[in-house]
Amino acid sequence: MTTRPRRVPSVAVLGLLLAAAPVPAQAGALTPAQQRGRQIYRTGHSPSQNPIVAFFGADGVELPEEASACSGCHGYDGTGRPESGLIPSNVTWPYLTKAYGHVHPNGREHGPFTVETLRSYLASGVYPGGQPGDPSMPVYEMAAQDLEDLVAFLAVLGDDTDPGIGETTVRVGTLLPSEGPAAGIGQTMRDVLLATFGAVNQAGGVYGRRIELVVREPGAASLDPEPFALVSPFLPGAGSRSRADPSPGDVPVVGPFTLYPLDDYARNRSTFYLFAGVREQALCLVEFATRRAGLASPRAALVYPASSDLGSIATALETAAQARGWSEVRRVPFSGPEFDAPAVVARLREAQTEVVVFLGVEHQTRSLLEAARALEWAPYVLTPGVLAGEAALDAPRTFAGRLFLAYPTLPQDRDPRAEGELARLLGGRELSPTHRQAAISAYCSAKLLVEALRLSGRALSRARFVWALERFYRFETGLTPPLTYTRNRRFGALGAYVATPDPAADKAGALGPAEWVDAD
Repeated sequence: MTTRPRRVPSVAVLGLLLAAAPVPAQAGALTPAQQRGRQIYRTGHSPSQNPIVAFFGADGVELPEEASACSGCHGYDGTGRPESGLIPSNVTWPYLTKAYGHVHPNGREHGPFTVETLRSYLASGVYPGGQPGDPSMPVYEMAAQDLEDLVAFLAVLGDDTDPGIGETTVRVGTLLPSEGPAAGIGQTMRDVLLATFGAVNQAGGVYGRRIELVVREPGAASLDPEPFALVSPFLPGAGSRSRADPSPGDVPVVGPFTLYPLDDYARNRSTFYLFAGVREQALCLVEFATRRAGLASPRAALVYPASSDLGSIATALETAAQARGWSEVRRVPFSGPEFDAPAVVARLREAQTEVVVFLGVEHQTRSLLEAARALEWAPYVLTPGVLAGEAALDAPRTFAGRLFLAYPTLPQDRDPRAEGELARLLGGRELSPTHRQAAISAYCSAKLLVEALRLSGRALSRARFVWALERFYRFETGLTPPLTYTRNRRFGALGAYVATPDPAADKAGALGPAEWVDAD
């Protein structure tokens, strides 16, 4: 651990700090310097990758960059968030520069800050006039340009307007495919989002602001114009992250679920999912199988596309299965989109595999089940329903009672009034099970976003929007389990239903009784 005493910067350093006063933002548009300063304020990281080192307390204990982000104590709006007995100062520009100066809770007094004295205080911890500063406030070592940028942003903190916010509109975006095998799903989700926001706009919008939707393709090079938030983005099951994925801690995202582990998105504290992600749904399948008689200690294989991010999910599943006492867990990655199902199935059968945990997408799931049927081999197959799609619902009858699917929501969650509203938004058209699930995801994401906008109030900002979402408790969408979020929880419904197709049902694609399994 590195320490250093508090000190006053040398004359040479101060000379670098004395530059022109910050330029205020105009109509919400930040200058390049203010944009860089905003990143430093909110994340503790320099856009130029220069080190930013913070020293805390009289002994000068070094803090990691993430822990020294200004927004952690002072909030995104700069007004301060009392926590653990500390009362962080208001650091908005009108407060820092008020003419009559400041009297702090510890009794220390000093005059108003200026550009020069604020820069000096950040680097030395000394108040204007020479008094020692607040010992709970770190002092910083950073490049002169980074300090310039930070102070430039502080000059507009609280007055800067986040992208996408206008006087009469708020612009939100989404990522939906318009071509390829998922084009139909993308069109269904687009129709639902446009219809939902259209109904809100027809009723007067949210605090007089109409919701505008910007649609881009997954993998788009940029989100231009930048939206206030993303709603229900569609990222294909086995693909890489979109280059247009939101930057850490910046663009809020309200989406159905994530393919990737939540840890992969830990830096983006503005991402909220309706349902547990694919990893969590697969873990629920492992937990379900562990409880089930005859599956408590199986010879199992994890089969997944080797070229995708699903390998990290396979690792998590392997660890979870071993911790639950599974006797044998083998990883069987396959390469490329051309899944050689007969060869994989032959290997699994020869190894006397009892349970297959499959992470392929719809056409790969269908190939696996058909290849197993051709060899008259029917192991237990566990797969997330959001990946398997309709292939699992019309599985060969040889898999009756042996195919288990994880779903984030099922018909029993659906209120008839909400189903009726969704049907009206879709013009009453019939949907396949996969498209219906996509429609529900888009509808509930839009409904959650609209409610968070309402709770944020007229003085809308991304910080207030995230604050509102973090306080949802058992929010009823009418079509999903109740949704709950906190500062440390980004899945609204943390678990999955596990069910098996019912071959005796009159309706194709029907499921048998389902069991809810909580995700760890």
